[in-house]
Amino acid sequence: MRKLAIIVCTLLLAFLFSACDHTQLEPLTHLTMQAAQPPPPVGTAVINFATMPALRLAGKLKFVFVVDESGSNEGTPGQTPGTDPLGNRRFVAMENFITTLEQQQQSLASDIFFSLITFNTTATKVSDFTNNPTNFVNQAIQSQLSQIHQLDKGFTDYLGAEALVTSLIQADITNTQSASTGQTGPAEKNYYVVIFESDGAPAMPDPNTIQGWSLEPTANILSGIDGILGLANQPNVEGITFNTGMYYQDQPEAGAIPLLTAMAQEGNGLFYNFGPDVGQPIDYSRYPVPLQQVKYQIRDIVGHNVNTVWFQGQLQADSDGDGLPDVLEQQLGSDPNNPDTDGDGISDGVQYLLTQTPCATASCAPVQTNLHSACDQYMVSGTGSGSAIKFASSPDSRMNRCELTLLGADPNSWDGSQEWIPNYLKLVNGLSFDPTAPDAQLDPDQDGVINYNEVKFDTPVMTSNSLVQNLTPYQYDLQLVNSTSTQDFYQLTISNIPLGGPSDRFRVYIMEQAPAVDETRYMLVAEKPFQNGAVDFENGDFQ
Repeated sequence: MRKLAIIVCTLLLAFLFSACDHTQLEPLTHLTMQAAQPPPPVGTAVINFATMPALRLAGKLKFVFVVDESGSNEGTPGQTPGTDPLGNRRFVAMENFITTLEQQQQSLASDIFFSLITFNTTATKVSDFTNNPTNFVNQAIQSQLSQIHQLDKGFTDYLGAEALVTSLIQADITNTQSASTGQTGPAEKNYYVVIFESDGAPAMPDPNTIQGWSLEPTANILSGIDGILGLANQPNVEGITFNTGMYYQDQPEAGAIPLLTAMAQEGNGLFYNFGPDVGQPIDYSRYPVPLQQVKYQIRDIVGHNVNTVWFQGQLQADSDGDGLPDVLEQQLGSDPNNPDTDGDGISDGVQYLLTQTPCATASCAPVQTNLHSACDQYMVSGTGSGSAIKFASSPDSRMNRCELTLLGADPNSWDGSQEWIPNYLKLVNGLSFDPTAPDAQLDPDQDGVINYNEVKFDTPVMTSNSLVQNLTPYQYDLQLVNSTSTQDFYQLTISNIPLGGPSDRFRVYIMEQAPAVDETRYMLVAEKPFQNGAVDFENGDFQ
């Protein structure tokens, strides 16, 4: 089993770089250093999880192989050697490509289709689209190889091949539209990749010439490609590309390479010259195809003991997890065991951040009427008017949409300032919710540790780490347990977690992104209680 160990030790904190801007943040209260605390008991969290399933980027991927079977492949015995007399360069290479693709895209095999058109003096549809690669190899490819000496004959009808490509794709589009009629959900999309391979120029019989043949007009050939690409304007089509390639013996036919190059350019595809070596197969894998899936990657993972919070340079108990330490709630008259003492729908911690008092009134009397008109749309039906007010939860479930609205943050985002710090962790650490005033990279206590790392390792944002006695930063040990084509599976151990009490709850944020494809930030979160100083998470715990 392959393992990738990423071990983060507490000694790293001493070497983390500091930012040049030392803007002071508004703390929960003015900080004054107290007498040193004894080392707190510590716990350990073990998290087994998988990244989100791979992102699907396109609908069904449909290959159209268009392969030359003119007489020059066979050659003339005793006169002209053939360019591919056994069919290995064309069809064995195609079989190998399909087998490899099937292995690489196992989870999407049913969404990958293959078809085959061959051409010489006439064009022939050998196989319609099929997503059964075994049948395609046995019935289409092997049938060509078994008859290769009989099939390789005649001229090179580019135009006829293009016409068959057009009719094949159009029929498939029509079938897709018919199949999706009346269906709900997103419409099925197809992406067509045409791969056109030839060993020569488009020569066709012409009794009006001395040599008995002539070349098909380049303008007509390029116009045919335009017609194929024009099919992409119809519904259910994700896109179409037309790629070309040439293989030959000794020297290419005059004008063939420039024409095939122009065809690929016209078709928004690529041209490849597979050279004169009769032993060199066509490498179908060189042609670009739309990515069918991209695996999500971990951006970062942050753990947090919900029932502890930094206050006046000391780590204090926060029994209700509202971001206010119990000692402060007792001083201010709010209930340290109720995150919303007055029931107004705004937690004591958010209320304190907004008004420097944990309740809407000095007495913390129950509030049963919505005091925030800006949040009317988020009020949960049936609350208030005799009961505590509730507002709709946000993506970070420990804060609701009204709270984020009042703080000036995006109520639909778990990371209002776009700094990869979940909103709840901003609240309990006194960080900015304003995307125009990011502070994750700042170091207001000038201890050489930026705010982002203070949050991740659970060290104080507003007090220099050097002033804290018995500081116990978190330790992270992330190991890759298994990897598939769609997901990665990990085990993370977070140790050295200071505990405030036996019933503390631990919260884990897993932040992911599909790099270079999807700029959306994704968060998985789970929260569970410690038992005897330990807590275990499984993949099913995360939402």
